Amino acid sequence: IHDIKKVGQDNQAIIGTSGSGPYKIINNRLEAAGENILFGGGDTPDGDHNAKDIEICGNHILKPMDWFDPEFKYRARWSLKNLVEFKHGQRVVFTGNILENNWASAQTGWSILLRSTDQGGGENNSHQKTDNVIIAYNQILNITNGIDANGRGSGSSNAGPTENLYIAHNLFDRMGRESDFGGTGWLFILSKDLRNVVISKNTAFNSQTYLLTNCTGHGQSCSDRWANAILNLQVQDNIMNYGEPGYGIHGSGGATDEEQFSNATDEASMLINNVITGGPGKQYPSDTNYLPEDLDAVGFVNWAGGDYQLSESSPYLTAATDGGPVGADITAL
Repeated sequence: IHDIKKVGQDNQAIIGTSGSGPYKIINNRLEAAGENILFGGGDTPDGDHNAKDIEICGNHILKPMDWFDPEFKYRARWSLKNLVEFKHGQRVVFTGNILENNWASAQTGWSILLRSTDQGGGENNSHQKTDNVIIAYNQILNITNGIDANGRGSGSSNAGPTENLYIAHNLFDRMGRESDFGGTGWLFILSKDLRNVVISKNTAFNSQTYLLTNCTGHGQSCSDRWANAILNLQVQDNIMNYGEPGYGIHGSGGATDEEQFSNATDEASMLINNVITGGPGKQYPSDTNYLPEDLDAVGFVNWAGGDYQLSESSPYLTAATDGGPVGADITAL
């Protein structure tokens, strides 16, 4: 499915608004300027009409490079948004895909969006939610930003919450200023009553902050109805850059990254055993993460050449919480 684009109007390669499923989207090449794949975008009358049992596996999901014109910058030649978006969807397996080429245009350049959105603003749409989503073993390449997960959608919607997300063994490469498009290079934004999220064993080359919380940088304000940006967030065993301009985590306030994390989450949440390259020790006083000076110190086989397996001499080859390597299982991608 290719060459799906339009000026000033949303457009998709595949969209599901009120069909219950199951869905299998397997071994396709999908091109679209708006959302290559979108579930949601319209209100459903009840939970029986929410998309469920969705398998998205082995696809190449991309924006063709000849759609990018640097002279347009943030004015879109086409109405270009993101690669994959869920406004509702339950029991989702998203694995073994290659996502490629996404830049800021009609939106701010997040590649995967997960939220629970009551599109029409009604008061009886709590059934519209994104829940039980596995995002694993994907390559996400040449992008402005990574994953935006939002618990409640926009405004004061009573839809949701978005919950039970498992994000593991993904490779995020050529982000932000290292991409063909420039831009921020943020890895994750997590906000607005998001619940039960595991981010584990990913390898990411983000050029700026690896975790934004509490809606920072998304043009929204979190409602006072929800005291936390995220409940039960587990961030562990990842390889990530500390990023610029001087903070790895940016959110609701705190003197250190650990305080920023604590102020946006709850007591069940953990930030442990991550390799955070370039991370200053003063930002992580509990000494529960690893802070190599640069990418050379991580011990990749050949990071400059794109081989991101850990070498036999890497200090992090057996440093994960399970005794295995920190970061994504590169050989499985």
